[in-house]
Amino acid sequence: MAKAIMRDPVEIRIAVSRPPETIRQMAVDLYEGQKTAMVTHLLSSESPLFTDGKPLKKVILFAGRKQRVKDLARALQMKKLDARPMHSDLTQKERDEVMLDFRNGKVDVLVATDIVARGIDVDDIPLVINYDVPRDAEDYVHRIGRTARAESLGMAVTLVSTEERRYFQKIEQFLHKQIERLPFPEALGEAPEAYNPASENRSRKSGKRGSKSFRHNRGGRKGGKPTGQKAP
Repeated sequence: MAKAIMRDPVEIRIAVSRPPETIRQMAVDLYEGQKTAMVTHLLSSESPLFTDGKPLKKVILFAGRKQRVKDLARALQMKKLDARPMHSDLTQKERDEVMLDFRNGKVDVLVATDIVARGIDVDDIPLVINYDVPRDAEDYVHRIGRTARAESLGMAVTLVSTEERRYFQKIEQFLHKQIERLPFPEALGEAPEAYNPASENRSRKSGKRGSKSFRHNRGGRKGGKPTGQKAP
């Protein structure tokens, strides 16, 4: 639009700060249909993210669209998790009430769009989960920046489906590192082949769409695929 209506426009980009080292950044390679089950696993007493046997409290779960936020909150509530949605369809009064309950520890999981990625100030958030991979590195930085505030430690987990790998690769390129991969729990079925940026790039350059082979993560079902999922 700028090029269409302006003469010789100049674009100025402000440098985006990288996340602090106090945030342990992790990712899980999975199929889109396995994401909700993975969230439930991460918030259960079997989660690999904590060892005291107690579910994490005051977690923010980011999704890309408000309808998905609504659906996710309902799905987690059906699994007996104390989850509340936060999105633009709520009135200001409703948003204030949700945030007050979240700050006071009355809400365990805040399911939100990027409306929460900027501007909230809650110091004791132990974990941020990206249900959808942000399309922009700046959004990623703002999202996970909700944890590890006030010089505390924090964790961030991004759920990366096969369709979203190219977006997550751009985030890793911005960070100048490959994010730590968490093992996929065998109880949830078989995950796709582990993401390998080098082979992915080679496949693109050669004009191929990528490998169709599968790797069994932690002893997943032999020879099978998760129900309702197609091999990439």
